[in-house]
Amino acid sequence: MEVEQSPDRINIEYKDDYGSLAVFISSILLSAGGFLGIIISAIHSSRCTSISILGSKCTRKLPPIDSPKVSTEV
Repeated sequence: MEVEQSPDRINIEYKDDYGSLAVFISSILLSAGGFLGIIISAIHSSRCTSISILGSKCTRKLPPIDSPKVSTEV
């Protein structure tokens, strides 16, 4: 019985295809969509009456200090 010895080096070639690129692009798009969803949700639940996004300006109308209860309904 003759036993062959294993080679000293094993070469593995990795060939990139469009599938991995598609997974990468879709993960970036899904992350950006989730981030935008969080930002829109925060803007929607804020008390700002006018918002300037790039300048980060928010004009708010606050209730009087004497008010016992503040409505948080959307």
